[in-house]
Amino acid sequence: PVTDPSPPILLQSALGDASVPPKATEALARGFQASMLPHRNRDIYGLNQTVYDKEKVSNGQVVFTEFLFRKDHHTLSSMNGRTYGIDTGVHECFRRDRMAIKQIFHFISDGYISDICQKGLCTHNELTCSSSREIQIT
Repeated sequence: PVTDPSPPILLQSALGDASVPPKATEALARGFQASMLPHRNRDIYGLNQTVYDKEKVSNGQVVFTEFLFRKDHHTLSSMNGRTYGIDTGVHECFRRDRMAIKQIFHFISDGYISDICQKGLCTHNELTCSSSREIQIT
């Protein structure tokens, strides 16, 4: 049996990602009894706990954040679930999103969660990929 306390976990999801469906990340977040930040793109059934900006995250705590890629999410929503083989580019682009990386950086290095949606920085109208060499963390 594992006796060490489990580390804090950050789950990030992207609405508009055809490779990892939002329903899968929602189910995972519910299974972990994840907390959400107050500024978010939508409410998710079963996720009722709230964690606040700059709050220190404790061992075993799971925080779920969701980014919205508006154009791609709309495209997938209009396909009535027939998205097999579709690549919107969000899956690849999201991993290089400057704000997503910044949130991960602070979560790992400082142990706190940043509510990047507070200023609308987790909503994109279109893909905005950055080269990893261009990203500056401050």
